[in-house]
Amino acid sequence: MYRIMVPLDGTPRAEHAIMWADALATALDGELHLVRVVTVMDVDRAPTDEEERASVHDARAYISAKETETAARRPAKVIALLSEQTAPEVLAVYAKEHAIDLVVMVGHGRSGVMRTLAGSVAGELVHDAAVPTLVIGPHAVDRAAELPDRILVPLDNSDLARTILAPLLPLARLRGAKLVLFRVLPPPEDLLPVRGGLVSSWPKSGAVPKYLVQDLDTSAQELRSQGFDVEVQLAQGDRAEAICQVANEVDASLIAMSTHSLKGIGHWLIQSVAEEVIGRASVPVLTYHPIGTKQRPRTERAAQTA
Repeated sequence: MYRIMVPLDGTPRAEHAIMWADALATALDGELHLVRVVTVMDVDRAPTDEEERASVHDARAYISAKETETAARRPAKVIALLSEQTAPEVLAVYAKEHAIDLVVMVGHGRSGVMRTLAGSVAGELVHDAAVPTLVIGPHAVDRAAELPDRILVPLDNSDLARTILAPLLPLARLRGAKLVLFRVLPPPEDLLPVRGGLVSSWPKSGAVPKYLVQDLDTSAQELRSQGFDVEVQLAQGDRAEAICQVANEVDASLIAMSTHSLKGIGHWLIQSVAEEVIGRASVPVLTYHPIGTKQRPRTERAAQTA
């Protein structure tokens, strides 16, 4: 049984995720879990503070209403959880205890000071739960829910980047989606001095060093052997900007990528590329960060250039 969890916060915006989760659950004959987390001072006693009591009452009423609404389309497990912990922590535990295969949620797309102060529930959940998470960003929230038919898959030459393929492929098979493997090339080594700056000799000539794309071609061949239609795309520039631009150019309906999912101070100082893409993309983004996977190149560069 494929299990999909949708975290809800009581807002209409968060409910957009239900449409996407329902479409996937229907195609996969899966099970929906709609979860609302309410933070309380003490779970062992009844709320005494008026504001806390109102929050608990509203959450339970909200969940009851959602249960009635979803029953007409697809039966779902609908639950309100009271906890002294933060929402990402509670959701991560729930995902593990109920063997959740996919989380579907709306991302708020905060940036700058707001992201620093409020944090990213989506980012924290991806890190804590180690469960693939489909995030509908601010520019994709009004898009009609659909099964993906063309998926952009940004890959560098690391093991971490390739981990996205395992959770992605079952979703790609639902509609026979075309996979577009994509790489943003690093600044070239053979820079030529010109007036006002430096330019590369190889992007225009097409002579991309083999070590930069060899593993990408290998991945494409492996996927084709599994019956997937695969295309390879290359670009230069800012990673997040290039990913969003190429997604538009190839008419992708989904972007799928792994993320380092930094937390705490690291998350404040270094915004992951996945977060930037979620904030800019006009389509949902499937993200994944498996526990224990390092950002390590698949092969040593010295061996590649030998």
